[in-house]
Amino acid sequence: MYRPPILPSARGRLVPTLAALLGISAAVYAQEPATTATTETDVAPPSTETATSEAPATLSETVVKSASERRPDPAPAAPAPVSPPVVVAPPVETVAPLILDDEAPSTATGLPLTLKETPQSLSVIDRSRIETEGLFNQADVLRNTTGVYVTNLDSERTAYYSRGFEVQELKFDGLRSGTATDFASMPEDSAIYERIEVIRGSDGLLTGAGQPSATVNMVRKRPGKEFGGYLTGTVGTWDFGRLEGDINIPLTEDGRVRARFVGVTQERESFLDRYMEDKYVAYGILEADIGYSTTLSFGYSFQETDPRGSSWGAVPYYAADGSVLNLPRSTNWATNYSRIEQDSSNLFFQLEHRLDNDWTINTKYSHLDITKNWKVAYAGGGMLDLTDGSGMSFWRSYAPQTWGSGEEDVDSVSFDASGPIEFLGREHDLSFGFNYYRSVLNARDATETYSWSPVVPDIFNYNFNQPEPSLAYSGGWGDVTTEDYGTYGAIRLNPSDEVKVILGGRISQYKTYLDTFNPMGAFAGRSEDLVAEDVFTPYAGLVYDLTETLSAYFSYTDIFDPQRVFDYNRNLYDPVRGETYEVGLKKESEDRRWLGTASVFQTSQSNSFQTDWTMPFPDGSYPSWESGPIESQGLEFEINGRITDDWSLYASYTHVVTKDILGKDAASNYPDDMFKVYTNYRLPGALEKLSIGGGMRWQSAVNNIYWSGTNSIEQGGYAVFDLNAQYEISEDLTASMVVRNLFDKTYFANVGFYDGIYYGEPLNVQVSLKYEF
Repeated sequence: MYRPPILPSARGRLVPTLAALLGISAAVYAQEPATTATTETDVAPPSTETATSEAPATLSETVVKSASERRPDPAPAAPAPVSPPVVVAPPVETVAPLILDDEAPSTATGLPLTLKETPQSLSVIDRSRIETEGLFNQADVLRNTTGVYVTNLDSERTAYYSRGFEVQELKFDGLRSGTATDFASMPEDSAIYERIEVIRGSDGLLTGAGQPSATVNMVRKRPGKEFGGYLTGTVGTWDFGRLEGDINIPLTEDGRVRARFVGVTQERESFLDRYMEDKYVAYGILEADIGYSTTLSFGYSFQETDPRGSSWGAVPYYAADGSVLNLPRSTNWATNYSRIEQDSSNLFFQLEHRLDNDWTINTKYSHLDITKNWKVAYAGGGMLDLTDGSGMSFWRSYAPQTWGSGEEDVDSVSFDASGPIEFLGREHDLSFGFNYYRSVLNARDATETYSWSPVVPDIFNYNFNQPEPSLAYSGGWGDVTTEDYGTYGAIRLNPSDEVKVILGGRISQYKTYLDTFNPMGAFAGRSEDLVAEDVFTPYAGLVYDLTETLSAYFSYTDIFDPQRVFDYNRNLYDPVRGETYEVGLKKESEDRRWLGTASVFQTSQSNSFQTDWTMPFPDGSYPSWESGPIESQGLEFEINGRITDDWSLYASYTHVVTKDILGKDAASNYPDDMFKVYTNYRLPGALEKLSIGGGMRWQSAVNNIYWSGTNSIEQGGYAVFDLNAQYEISEDLTASMVVRNLFDKTYFANVGFYDGIYYGEPLNVQVSLKYEF
């Protein structure tokens, strides 16, 4: 398979080489022996860019660079007078604020609002946290984010939940790219992103269709005007090895044309038996200032993930006799060839134009290609007989005929404009735009042939080195196309200095259809599955500044999600609607280094449904019954930023209860309570080159009772502790260490998937050496 020319690597060479360079014993990354799991239920109580040359070794001390370092110079001022007045420059602040005004997220409304000015719960995970905590992919980041629950479906697939509903929307630089939990998708590597924004609740104004859970926006790194970069090598437990490089190059003397390149090569094994994975990432962006008011960006990214020994589904929890199996955490009943590979390439373009009246016009385009090689075999079917190891059978599949696999092309386009307007003697803010999303998923008809039986005579003495199947294309193919586009607008009215009112709305068009082709490639027909026309999505918000640093807010947001679901009379259900009401307070420090948020929310999801598996239609599909509205209520607290120059703190608490129309817990596999805290501190005096930190994730109990009905599985509340440390060897060289699951807690990262469980990651250690230039 194609390997991008990033950093030379071959399996089995990267980890020992890095270990030798870092002077680390091979024992650091040795494979953990298989251990027997215990289902503990003890509950722990809830109790940004690279650093400058003057900064200490700790990554918590790194700061978000001013946006002016990454933006073009403003238009030149008029010629200075002959005798210009003397102006005393204010003192330069050595530590930047958490998020600068001109770097404010526009994820929610399209208006240029800061975090404090946005009337919704919005979290930002910046580059400093990503590096300090060793968050190498999207799942790692979201696991440490307020109000987001991360669950592993198997060794490759990850699902995310927020406020009782599944997180589906993933954006790159504000452009929709598809679902965050596609059936065969892998988490995005974090190396190419400057920060990740997560807005919770309904987000239909800019998104279109989706769930009232959260939207994840991944903001790419942009080139700056100064030459620089870094190279980081990391080794760790289970033969983990990673090389990550980032270089910024001004292509003209004044930096008005500049480029940035990022590359990653990674190989690892796992606490799972016979599992290994190679990953390659490449990213490049070219940016040019055209005149003094226009910036053109053009870039490309690529990620290839090649696993072997991929599991497909959960680890069995119950034996045939009804007893709890308590299988070792290392249990993996996949064949050696089993894999869920994915290659993704993203070509993107942005043109930003700034008018003299402070208006900004943005045009963006993105083309995403995803290729999935799905060739899996996992012994997850049946019930295990502990006396002789019998009772299990393989689930087997090959990509071209598997739902959610094959090739997918995603095109996204957006045009937006925002700026101030004068009305009744006061200045207000206006934004409007259009965005378009189109996904085409291709799947071919094929027949797979196996030379071995799916029945397992004895799972404890089985040869998992089975041959791969052969594949013969047996027919035509089909393209499943989804189109979601609409126009939107929002205005922030400023009736007084203290009161801001935000009103907005969107009109969306949505449809999916299937185009079929015969074996000769001739078009055979089209059938429309879903059509939703002229769907209106309103938005309303109010922000009241109680003081210069404290504000109260209210918001009403909405979203819709068409579903291919039928009632018992074969009538299609109306789109699911999700309305969210939120009230809260936001407190910002005077120097804007930290922000605290407290909010109360309620979400009502109408037209929700549950499938009736007892009464199939003649074509093999099943009817559904309406289980909505599903009500989700809760509260959230978060503080994020730098308490002092030497101390950074992130802490959050989330409480959410989700009920269906019958009053049952509709999200029993989602914890009602989560508490997350992470901190980092640079030591004083003679130890100022050393920084230490750590964190904890605590969650309340979960179960699969709502979805299962039988074979219920419960996971008691638990806490997982992490540690990290950084030491500045020299001005350019920093060593760091991350310890995950410090006390080697045995817990389930999934409860109930296919009536099984998926174990959370045991104790593991990673050591890094970073060279900056």
